[in-house]
Amino acid sequence: MIQQAFIKSLKAFKFSTFGKEHIAKVFPELLANSCRSMAIIDIMGQPKEVIYDWGKLVEYKINLSNAIYDNNYDLLDNIIIEFFKSYNYQMVIPDGRFVMFHIDFPDEAIEKFTNICNAFKGKQWDDIIDSFLDSFYEFVCTATVHGDNFIPWH
Repeated sequence: MIQQAFIKSLKAFKFSTFGKEHIAKVFPELLANSCRSMAIIDIMGQPKEVIYDWGKLVEYKINLSNAIYDNNYDLLDNIIIEFFKSYNYQMVIPDGRFVMFHIDFPDEAIEKFTNICNAFKGKQWDDIIDSFLDSFYEFVCTATVHGDNFIPWH
């Protein structure tokens, strides 16, 4: 289950309250930290760690910070989706080999998230943050790993 309360708490990070420079620095880190705790539930009901590419994490934080600072909010979907493509789940099969599964999103969810973020072009951060986080939450909830439910944040 996604901790929607945490995502909602990020709505407080507005330029009018904290300033643009502070938001551009802190918000990407907070959102990334929440993404680090993602796990899937296997068929036995046990949570399993989901791994991401550290290089993609650094790239994600830099790109998200730049998008916020430069008011390029229509790029948020590209940055988020690219980062989530690096998430994977690995398991060892009986013969000792690793099998890797990547996170998938339904095409409809990608399209909806992209359309929402593209509508942010020319708008101000304080005007888009609520819609962005609501759509981010909805988008992440659609993720699957080859048919298994993907459960970020416990």
